[in-house]
Amino acid sequence: MASPATRNWTRNRADDCHIDDDTRITTGPGRYMNEAPNRYCNASFAPEPTIRQQKWGAAQVDPYLKTDVESDLFNINTHTWQANASGTFETSADLATEWSNAYQDLINNGGTSLTPELRLEANAQSVLLNTGLAKASATLQTAYRVDLQRQFDAQFAAMTLASVDPNAPLTLQTYLSIEHTLQSNPQLEELAIQGHGLNDTTFTQYKGYTDQIQNRIDNKTLYVGPGLDHNEAAIPNLVDDVILSHMPFAVVVKNGQLKQLNQNGNIESLATDAVTALNATMHTTALQPQDFSLTKA
Repeated sequence: MASPATRNWTRNRADDCHIDDDTRITTGPGRYMNEAPNRYCNASFAPEPTIRQQKWGAAQVDPYLKTDVESDLFNINTHTWQANASGTFETSADLATEWSNAYQDLINNGGTSLTPELRLEANAQSVLLNTGLAKASATLQTAYRVDLQRQFDAQFAAMTLASVDPNAPLTLQTYLSIEHTLQSNPQLEELAIQGHGLNDTTFTQYKGYTDQIQNRIDNKTLYVGPGLDHNEAAIPNLVDDVILSHMPFAVVVKNGQLKQLNQNGNIESLATDAVTALNATMHTTALQPQDFSLTKA
C-alpha cells in the first residue's frame, strides 16, 4: 500500500503540467482583457459574441493556446481560415469529403441529421454532381467548394454574433440582422465577398464564385425542381440566388419594398424572396438528380 507521502504526489497540485494548463485556462480571459491579440495571431475570428474583436480579431493572445473550448464543444469552429500572402483566405479543411458525406446523408436520409450549414453544403454538392461541374477539372471543383464555403462560414459566424438561432427558420428581421452584422464586421465581410466574388475583377482574391464559376462552366443545365429559379440555369442562377444568397451586399428600399442588391449594386430580388429561398435550402430542400435537366419541365 502506498504511504500517505506517496499518495500526496498523485494529486493535481503535484502535477506541474496540470498546474500550468489550469493556470493558462483560468487566466486566459484576464490576459485577453489586458492585452489585445496580436495582429497576425493565426488570422482567426472571435467565435463568441461576447468577445470584442481587436486588431486582427483573434480570440487568443499569442503565444498562448486558445482558452475558448466552448466553441469546439458546440462544433462552432469547423473550419479555420487563414490569409495567405495575397490576402486570400484559405482553409486546410477537407471540404470534398465533408460535402460528399453531407450529400450522401441528404440523398439517403433526407438530410434529417444535417445542420443548416451542412444542408447548404449538401445541396451545393448536388449541383456539382448533376451539372457540367461534374466534368470540370479538380481545380475548378475545389474552387467552387472553397468559394461557397467562405461565404457559408461568414454567414453562420455572423449569425452567431447576431445571436440568431441557426436551427430556426429566418425571418426578415433576423435575415437583416445577420446581414448587418456581416457587413459591419470587416473580417467576415472580407471572407464573404472573397467567396461570393466580383465580376471581371483584376484582384485574384475577389474572383470567387462570380468570376470563376458562375458563367464559365455550364449555362445549359436547368434546375427543374420547385421554388425560386424553377426552369432557370442551375449554376448561374440557382447557386447564386438560392444556395449562396447575396448577404454580403446591401438591402435597400425601392418603391416601398425591401430589395436585395447583388455585387454590382443591381436589384437581385425582393428581400422576402431571399429569406424564403435561404430558409428552404438550409432547412427543407434536398436537391436530387431529377431536379436537373437540359430541358424545361
